[in-house]
Amino acid sequence: MFSIITNILEPVSYFIYLTAFVYRYFYTRKTSHLLPVAYYFIASIMMTYASVLADRWMGNLFLYNYFLLPAGIIFFAGYFMDIFLKQYRKVVWILFTLNGLLFVFKIAFIPRQEVFDSIGFATLSISVLVFCFMYFRQLLNEVSEKPIFGNFNFWVVCSFFISYSGSFLVFLTYYYLTEKISTDYVDKTRHLLTVLWGIPNVLLFISGIFTLTGAIWTNYRRKS
Repeated sequence: MFSIITNILEPVSYFIYLTAFVYRYFYTRKTSHLLPVAYYFIASIMMTYASVLADRWMGNLFLYNYFLLPAGIIFFAGYFMDIFLKQYRKVVWILFTLNGLLFVFKIAFIPRQEVFDSIGFATLSISVLVFCFMYFRQLLNEVSEKPIFGNFNFWVVCSFFISYSGSFLVFLTYYYLTEKISTDYVDKTRHLLTVLWGIPNVLLFISGIFTLTGAIWTNYRRKS
């Protein structure tokens, strides 16, 4: 059961997200929904491969540092640019540029990252949380008679908030704990590291279910 949470749950969660956005796309046919479909399709494949490597006790951090991180930066910037009003898009550009420059800097000056990129993922997490709060403010400023639960973007942004608000501290401390294991390899520290990695996976799974529920609910309301 514990190995399922720490290893298998992550690719399953990304696949649930993929299912939600594919399901949503077939109802709306909006081209803007193809970006999350592409992102979660790629993420599902990458994290399945990462799970296979972890099961074989092989390194998989390169998939996180060099593929999942830049893909996430592009996806979240594109997604929030699409749902934000014009006055909020400048913030997206600023944080997108910050995350992009940080990633390029690490590639240029730290070509071989053998540990989890805590700074990169923590910075992305903060950016996503800022976007979430901005979107909630945008909704509060809008006057609409439509129920908020009929807004699919509301479900998605809430899912992002659930996932990244709980994962931020794990991402921020993961590098330190990984370094501690490399110098002081004891079962207690290794177990703590494994438990910590399970927290983002559980939150990702919950947020994926929340998004899928939102897709089903909003599509049902469109038909009724």
